Amino acid sequence: MKLVHLRHYHRKTVVVKHPLLDDAKVYSEEQLQQLEGDALCLALRSCLRHLIYRFVGNWGCTRPYVDDMVSEGMVAIVHLVNNLDILKGRPILNVASSRIQNRIEVMLNKMRSLRAPSCKKQWKQIAAGEPPIYMQTVPLEAAESAECADPTAMVDLKDLIASIPAKDELDAAILSSENWGQFEKDIATRFGVSKTTVHNRKQKLFLAYLKLKQGAQ
Repeated sequence: MKLVHLRHYHRKTVVVKHPLLDDAKVYSEEQLQQLEGDALCLALRSCLRHLIYRFVGNWGCTRPYVDDMVSEGMVAIVHLVNNLDILKGRPILNVASSRIQNRIEVMLNKMRSLRAPSCKKQWKQIAAGEPPIYMQTVPLEAAESAECADPTAMVDLKDLIASIPAKDELDAAILSSENWGQFEKDIATRFGVSKTTVHNRKQKLFLAYLKLKQGAQ
């Protein structure tokens, strides 16, 4: 299942600065139809910028990867501009948005730093008296650093998660070690909510965990 999948109801946006996109102007479909080549590539930057704003707005954990999203988006734009016959009468903006979004999503969902952690495995290690490993959301370069490899530098996962504030019973259930490893469907059924609600809560709580861990290091 994709962790990052932009849908029509993901309308929240967050402005992020990037030198390649900051000066991008918004063009209408009629104006885009008059452009070609490099001019069209530059004109479609506003489309890429808006999509990145939505990605970051709905998944804050994607903010560190703005450069990667820009690179993937520009590759999609160049490919489209070099193969305009694939439009087949469809609006340029619609096709460009779809191709940019798909390419960025593929990139983000392949990244180790965005995968949900296995809390159950972490808890078993603590119970066995072993130093907890860093969660899978830590970027590869950080996990390979000497600081992360040193057990004395690691923050106890149990104490750290216990310090995350729970706003209601659902949050408390997700944070409780007794429920680690349970399916989202089981937790959703118990509280009478959808699996999507449980998944979104997990993501928010995990972001809170990352912030606390970063502050503790």
